[in-house]
Amino acid sequence: MKFKELMSLEYCERTGKIPIDILIANNINAPSEVLEEVYSSHGRKDDFQFQYGEIELNDIKWQRISINGLEIIKCEYFQRFGNWIESVEARLKAWDEKSWDCIDTRKNIVLHWQNEKTWLTSPFFINSSLIQNTNNLHLVEGHTRLGILKGLITRNIIPADSKHLIWHGDN
Repeated sequence: MKFKELMSLEYCERTGKIPIDILIANNINAPSEVLEEVYSSHGRKDDFQFQYGEIELNDIKWQRISINGLEIIKCEYFQRFGNWIESVEARLKAWDEKSWDCIDTRKNIVLHWQNEKTWLTSPFFINSSLIQNTNNLHLVEGHTRLGILKGLITRNIIPADSKHLIWHGDN
């Protein structure tokens, strides 16, 4: 099934999400985190359909990998989300006044970054060769997490060679 075919599946009108059991019933093979965060939550969104519509879902092999922060922040992403990533990164300008509290309003997120120096939930990336001719890391979901990481590394709050777990899809 191609990503664009997610549009034909049953979904919740209130949330716009495709139920996980519908994805499973349609033989979409992916880790539960990918099913939930990417296919269920974003499968019907225009921006995602525009970017990933032609990808054959079951050709993607997903795995969690550890990768260094500098490689992550150099990733490609859909430019329509660039302003959001930059605005999240700009939160770190308040570091001197607020310390870790400047990164987010959700206390569990702030505490996790403060204690672990990484995200609470791994973001989702694919090899960009799945959508274009380059062979780079491409962010699918986790734009806020990327903005926070960029700000922390750029301000030297955490080292550029720090390791972070990501979901990575490749064929």
